[in-house]
Amino acid sequence: MPRKEDRRVKRTKTAIKHSLLNLLSQKSIDKVTIKELSDLANCDRKTIYNYYDSVYEILDDIELELVAKVEESIELIDANKHIENKEPIEMFEELAKIIIANSDLMTYMVRLGKKSRLNDKIINLIKGKIVNLLKANISGEIDYEEVATFITAGYISVFEDWLMNNQSDDLIRITKRMGVVMINGLKNYYKKS
Repeated sequence: MPRKEDRRVKRTKTAIKHSLLNLLSQKSIDKVTIKELSDLANCDRKTIYNYYDSVYEILDDIELELVAKVEESIELIDANKHIENKEPIEMFEELAKIIIANSDLMTYMVRLGKKSRLNDKIINLIKGKIVNLLKANISGEIDYEEVATFITAGYISVFEDWLMNNQSDDLIRITKRMGVVMINGLKNYYKKS
């Protein structure tokens, strides 16, 4: 019996989160009330308070889930094979898929700009992975942190532009083109096998 309750709780929390994201596409979080959130999620205010203390806590929960997805995607990728084959790195394609699937939250995050902790967490995850890849595959006089910052900023900028302006373009295709530019830009630094 507890299994059904868990699914019901999960469904309710999902409805609350989706409703919050819907409201955030229309207004800032400080303007969202629990009353309108409960109306949109089709549940009582009491139900929301059973799971969350505030709309900010709901947003934190959404952000934590998204960071976990990004972290999992980054950890599963063997980007070394892409560098060795001089191909675009799969990590950014995976990130593009996550961005597409979570475009409401990501658009809200972009609107917040530097005020978003989520933005910083994701950037640090990406940058850390790139630094490790560079150290493993690139030699010569190169500042790994600097290059990782440059690559991360470029991708993030394109992702933000896509979210704010032209979601009709194929983000996966855009990401692959960027990967070709990145890999070719680093080709003079690849370690000799």
